[in-house]
Amino acid sequence: MPKGKLFFEKLKSIKSRFIISDFFALILSAFLSAILDMRFEFSFFSENLWKIAVFIVCDFIFMFIIFNVFKIYQRVWRVLSGEDYINLTLALIVSKFAVFSVSSLIFISLRKADLFVWSVKYLLFSFLLILISRYLFFLIFNANKRKDFIPGRHLKVKKIIVIGAGNAGKILIEEIKNKTQETDKRVVAIFDDDETKTNRYLSGVRIVGTVKDVPNFVMREGIDEIYIAIPSASTEDKKRIIETCNQTSAKVKILPGVVVFDDGNLFYRLRDINYEDLLGRQVIKPDLSEVFESFRDKVILVTGAGGSIGSEICRQIGANANVKALVLLDICENTVYDIQLELKAKHPNLDVRTIIGSITDYNFLEDIFEYYKINIVFHAAAHKHVPLMEHNIKEAYKNNVFGTMNLAHLADKYNVEKFLMISTDKAVNPTNIMGATKAVCERVVQCYNQNSDTHFLCVRFGNVLGSAGSVIPIFKKQIEEGGPVTVTSKDIERYFMLIPEAVSLVLKSMSYTDKGDLFVLDMGTPVNIYNMAQKMVDIYYKSTGQKVEIEIMGLREGEKMTEELFSHNKDETIEKIEKMFVAKRKDIDCNSYMGVIKKSKEDIESLDTDDIILKLEKLVPGFKHERKYIRKDI
Repeated sequence: MPKGKLFFEKLKSIKSRFIISDFFALILSAFLSAILDMRFEFSFFSENLWKIAVFIVCDFIFMFIIFNVFKIYQRVWRVLSGEDYINLTLALIVSKFAVFSVSSLIFISLRKADLFVWSVKYLLFSFLLILISRYLFFLIFNANKRKDFIPGRHLKVKKIIVIGAGNAGKILIEEIKNKTQETDKRVVAIFDDDETKTNRYLSGVRIVGTVKDVPNFVMREGIDEIYIAIPSASTEDKKRIIETCNQTSAKVKILPGVVVFDDGNLFYRLRDINYEDLLGRQVIKPDLSEVFESFRDKVILVTGAGGSIGSEICRQIGANANVKALVLLDICENTVYDIQLELKAKHPNLDVRTIIGSITDYNFLEDIFEYYKINIVFHAAAHKHVPLMEHNIKEAYKNNVFGTMNLAHLADKYNVEKFLMISTDKAVNPTNIMGATKAVCERVVQCYNQNSDTHFLCVRFGNVLGSAGSVIPIFKKQIEEGGPVTVTSKDIERYFMLIPEAVSLVLKSMSYTDKGDLFVLDMGTPVNIYNMAQKMVDIYYKSTGQKVEIEIMGLREGEKMTEELFSHNKDETIEKIEKMFVAKRKDIDCNSYMGVIKKSKEDIESLDTDDIILKLEKLVPGFKHERKYIRKDI
């Protein structure tokens, strides 16, 4: 923004207006004090002009400094308060006494009768005019405020600004105008980043500036709500606009990304800002037609089908692929039953088979492969909760490592076409049991891919928004319960992706059968968890007026401050393809590696926690476990 324009924008603030009005009050007082003198002659000003000018400037400087000390310019004069007037009176007395004392010492001529009388009257007039100006502001503001009530309903009209001077903004404004009697809202201004639209009118409402001008305008005009009406904007632009709007005290609502303009009713489609908006990530939507076509007439097994990732895999396959059957396997009956009901309701012709059981039971799994003639496996089942696995080390090892090995072995034995395992960024340079077990699982898949006709692959990515046990649902629950919101550190960062987006890329990786066995999703830049929590708390405060505290708890068992997507060692080279990476790894001695795992499976009943940790430290180079988290006897 040009400096001149920026200067005039600053003049629009309430504080700047009071400063200017106070200065003019001093000038007016100078004339009134002379005019009301019966002996007034124009020669009085001509002879003493420079002294009067210096006196007024000194008075203004003293008054400005003392007013800031008393915080007069920071006070809200829209409400008449006795305390405010007492402070204003005291500030005026101090400033007038100070300027009179200093000026009397500097300008000896003030002792002359004409200048002395003038200065006394000037100080009295300026004292009264500044007091009166504050009272007039109160009267004018409340007169305007009364206009903001619907006649006969005693209902305050909320002041709205709309961001977006396009088609959606136009329809939204017209709807609000037509529904004013129902909605008690009035659009007072529009903002748009296209500066050529500034000072034009849309549906009778002026476009007053760009998005960066919103915070000052909201503060100056007392805006209640902000409506973002740019459904075509990119995710990055929406995030920028939302962050700008969140600097204000106004409640923020947004139109969804896709709207149909023909039927109108955009007002009722407005929604509150959610955590997906806070992510600010451009959602990736790959072309999956080739992948879904390859699933035609196939029997697909999804382990962990009731979980966040497993259930979304089932949704996307059920909605887009003409599979022969979709077999849902999970040890938790409640979650897998929910996805079964959902799939049957949305896709009545889809053959859904739901099985309850553990992936650690080899014979149970073999019955499934033999009976259903599985063609494709999506392995999403795992124990994933980092702190819990620190206290349940043997169970984490058995479920994650043995479960993966069981499934991989059966996929190879029964000539499954493709086997895909969901991995995690916690498997990279792991510091916890969960991450270490998933690192072993990646190597197990690599070993089978080296020696099998079945195509084995892993897809590694970070956190997904909204998954069970992730921070967002936890934060939401803590906020709804009144807090505090618990964050491990102000500096902790995590990679985030939306669940549907992550699963789409997981499915897309199935089309790169010749690229390798480890794919890493492009997660963008890591997100600061504390900042995300702060934004969620701010949104809740604007909606309810209730404050929620954020409490720093410190890192939990096994947690790292930041996660990594790649190991960055000589054994792993990275290649970028579309919206993901392929991590190409050197072949390993699979006989030796798998021998360690098979031996531990044979001896598992006799192994204690320390034995399991030693196995993991042998299987995962560089992994050293802090044994202080090991479960102790009572």
